[in-house]
Amino acid sequence: MIPQLHINDRKIAAGQLGLSVERFDWLLKSANHAHEFIMAMGPFYGKEEIKEPTFRITAEPVQLPAGAKEQLRSLGNDLLYLGRALPKLPAEIKAKMGTNLDFRVPLSWRVDCIINEKNEIKMNEVEGKDGASALMVIEQLAYNLQSANQTTAGRFIGALNKMFSASAENRPIKIAFLRTDIKTDHYALNTRRFIELVHELSQNGIQCELFDLNEAKSFPDWMQFHAVFNESLLSPAELKALDIPTHNLFAAGNYDALATKIVFALIHEHGLTQFWKTNIGVERLQRLRKIMIPTHFIGTEKDIAAAREEAKVVKVAWAHDDLMLINRSNGVAVPVEGLKQGDNQRWENIYTWFKKGYTLIAQDYVQPMKIPAFLRKKGTNLEAVSWYNRLCVKYVVDGDANGEFIPQVFLTAAEITLGPNVIPAGRECAFTAAAF
Repeated sequence: MIPQLHINDRKIAAGQLGLSVERFDWLLKSANHAHEFIMAMGPFYGKEEIKEPTFRITAEPVQLPAGAKEQLRSLGNDLLYLGRALPKLPAEIKAKMGTNLDFRVPLSWRVDCIINEKNEIKMNEVEGKDGASALMVIEQLAYNLQSANQTTAGRFIGALNKMFSASAENRPIKIAFLRTDIKTDHYALNTRRFIELVHELSQNGIQCELFDLNEAKSFPDWMQFHAVFNESLLSPAELKALDIPTHNLFAAGNYDALATKIVFALIHEHGLTQFWKTNIGVERLQRLRKIMIPTHFIGTEKDIAAAREEAKVVKVAWAHDDLMLINRSNGVAVPVEGLKQGDNQRWENIYTWFKKGYTLIAQDYVQPMKIPAFLRKKGTNLEAVSWYNRLCVKYVVDGDANGEFIPQVFLTAAEITLGPNVIPAGRECAFTAAAF
């Protein structure tokens, strides 16, 4: 139990923050509750024995812009239609997107967005390999924004129950999660926590197992699993070589076609306008082009120079032999000084990667808006900050994403990362729920 400051000290602290004592006490209580809840349910990253969160805690969730709920709900369904249209692209364009891609729509995905200085939401990536799904569940619960059944885990259970009959022969539903180098992968804890949530909420009606494809000396009979979720760096072809049946692969991670950054360039490609109108409709295309940051392909070294001159962001969209470059910001160069992603070495790397044959794209640079928040400070005080943002939104399809009938898509979590740098990352940042 954290001792409370004396009333006189609380008056001083509240006054320094421009708050009444009552408001200060409420915010501090909320921050401490969120901290205790997240710590009890974690850890979600790092080492199992370190319970203290690896990020700062906000006193309350971040309020999203007006209209965000409707906009982001529509986005989930628009992306489902987009994903279902990708297999219909001309063969030469599909080949350009990457090798060994899975053109089925995954059961769930996450989008990364930025709230710009005009308070508009702009989307810059779709993540197929999500390392924060469990944390995002707990954030919603920590601030009492959802019931358990409305969370990502709850909707995940509901979708699997819909797809696999509730008859006795299909009980329990067995799920395999695939990773590599679990002992050294800090994100493996997220998968473990998510599995625990699914077991608890489904009352063990869904049983999940986590496999390390590098460590296992022998593999199980993969046919016993109803569904497989790939969180490793292996391609579907490599999984098939391990006798893992890919017909029931419900997520291919980095190999999900919908999750490739190249899709951003394709949606803005003028020559594909009629294709998109035919396959997803005019209104969906307009909405996607509005929220997805304008993007084009890099075709020459001169294009790289022009992109830097025009203050664009350049990204490795596909690297056939180094998928780590398409994770997080490893293969990104930004027109911002003072960041490793913006120094001369990173831009020199961009030229090297282009020469290696990697697919590069250029995106408009979006300046994140600074968002004010109160952060928990040692359990007895608050710290006022105004930091740059990143918005992550999680979706789960309510059934078979690739079936004859098109199901709805649930928006299951929204998370804001706040940090002092334009690319907020690291322990000094705050990870918190976003509220509509």
